[in-house]
Amino acid sequence: MSALSLAQLRALEAVAAEGALLAAVERLGRSHPELHAVLSRLEREAGFVLFDRTSPRLALTPSGAAFLSRLRRVLDGLVEAPEDHDLPRRQPALAPPDQSVLRVVIGELTSLSDVAGLLQDVLAGDAQTRVSLQVAALSAPWDSLIEGRCDVILHHGPRGDDRFETLALGPVRVLPVAAPGFVPASHGAALIARMPDLVQCVIEQPGAGSKASADFRQPGARVFSVSDQAMKRHVVLQGLAWGMLPEKLVVDDLREGRLVQLGQGVFRMASANLIAARLAGKPHSPAARRLWAALQQSRTPINLPIRLRA
Repeated sequence: MSALSLAQLRALEAVAAEGALLAAVERLGRSHPELHAVLSRLEREAGFVLFDRTSPRLALTPSGAAFLSRLRRVLDGLVEAPEDHDLPRRQPALAPPDQSVLRVVIGELTSLSDVAGLLQDVLAGDAQTRVSLQVAALSAPWDSLIEGRCDVILHHGPRGDDRFETLALGPVRVLPVAAPGFVPASHGAALIARMPDLVQCVIEQPGAGSKASADFRQPGARVFSVSDQAMKRHVVLQGLAWGMLPEKLVVDDLREGRLVQLGQGVFRMASANLIAARLAGKPHSPAARRLWAALQQSRTPINLPIRLRA
C-alpha cells in the first residue's frame, strides 16, 4: 500500500462519523467528487470494502473498522505537515501529455451524438491522434479528471473550484417518464402518494452507496439499478420501472407514444447544468487544446432542452 496521510484518515473518520458522504463533505469543506476519490483510492489500496452500503446510512464493515483502527495507530503521534491538509486535493504530477491520444469522458446526461459530431470537426485533417471516448456516470468523470486519466470531461457538476478550468455548456432537462399504463391513473397528491410504491430505475456505480441520489432518486422508492441512461431507457420502455431521463433521449419515445411523461403539473421538471472541465495548469496535447478552443469559441450546447411538439 502507498503512503497514507492524516488527510485520508480525516476523510475516513468523517464519513464513518456522519454516515453519509454529503454530510462528510460539509464537515470537511471538500467537494463530493474529491471525497469519493479519496475513499475509492483507500478501498482499492486496502483491497476490501470499507463501508456497508446496503442501508441508507453508511457504516464501516468489520474490516473497515479494523482498517480505520490500524490507520489511526500508524499515524498516531505524527505531526501534520503544513501541506498535509491539501492532500485530498492533490493533483496528479503534471507529466508531459501523450501527444497521440485525446482522452474524453462524458457524463450520463451528455449527448453522445453531439459529442461525436464535435470531435469530428476538431479532428478533421488529423490523421495522427487516437481518441479514447468513454461514458461514465455520477462522480466517475470527475474521478477520472482528478486522477489524471482523461484530458477533458463533459458532465454536470460543480464550478468555482480552482483546480479546474470550466466552460458552461447549458442546461439539460430531465423528465419523469414511464411506459403507458405502468403508473395507475392518479393525479395530484394521489399520484405523489403512490410514487414510493412504484419501482424507479436509477443509475448506480458499484460501491457508490447513497450516491444514487444524484440520479434524482425519489425518497423511499424501490429501485432497479443500471449503469447508464441507455440501459435505463430500455428498462423503462419494457415497463419494469419508471425513471428520470434526459429529454433529448426520450423525445421520440414521447412523441410516438412509447413513453408518457408523469405528473405534468405535479412534478417540477429537474435540470442539470452541463460543463466542460479540465485540470488547471496541466499541459495538454494539440488535439486537447483544439477541442477546448472549439468549446470555448462556440460554447456548443451539448444536449440543450428540446421543446416537445404539441
